[in-house]
Amino acid sequence: MSAPRGEVRAELDQFLHSTEFSCLGARAAFKRGSLTHHHYPVLGDPDSARLHHEDLLEYALQLPGKLSGTSFLTFVATFDGPGPMDELAFERTVWRHLQLVHDIDSRTYGPQPGASSDPTQQNFGFHVGAHAFFVAALHPGSSRATRRFSRPALAITSNQQFMALGEKFVSLQERIRAREVANNGSVNPSFTHYEYAQPARHFSGRLTEPDWQCPYRSRHHTPLKAT
Repeated sequence: MSAPRGEVRAELDQFLHSTEFSCLGARAAFKRGSLTHHHYPVLGDPDSARLHHEDLLEYALQLPGKLSGTSFLTFVATFDGPGPMDELAFERTVWRHLQLVHDIDSRTYGPQPGASSDPTQQNFGFHVGAHAFFVAALHPGSSRATRRFSRPALAITSNQQFMALGEKFVSLQERIRAREVANNGSVNPSFTHYEYAQPARHFSGRLTEPDWQCPYRSRHHTPLKAT
């Protein structure tokens, strides 16, 4: 049985205000009322992916003109399932879900100009509606407290939002990392090992191996619709 959306949102709000949660950008989005939340049955399920794509596409198409150096816009998708799993299994589930969403989206939309949908590239973004996003996955089995939410979740933020913040992003990042050290004992090793070399490595929250290969495959060949 699906949990009531209001109940899940209450869980999410409580988590955003917990000591363990370090992302000040998401917290700012909540405080400003600019956090968009939708709830779905099962991460990695085709029906959930279809519903997720519908909502995220609507969100993406409304972003142009809303992003600025003072905006904090984030889309959070939460899921009833699957149940607890280790980090490797969760990583596979995350990429399976993103692949399903991308397979739908790529029938109509291409990549955002200046961004890549190839996960091996430094300018990779998860694309919906010709808009590139960064995805931070959360789940109960995460080794990082800041990503250890009570159920599977995907926090999805426009890459352009980070760019629009400019120097504020550097300051925000420093504050987030200071909170990580204070509350979690260290900075997420994924970022200290790989930083911006391959953003796809950071999506699941797991520290990936040096020879890790992303299971996600871009369907973009030629540009289609652009916004």
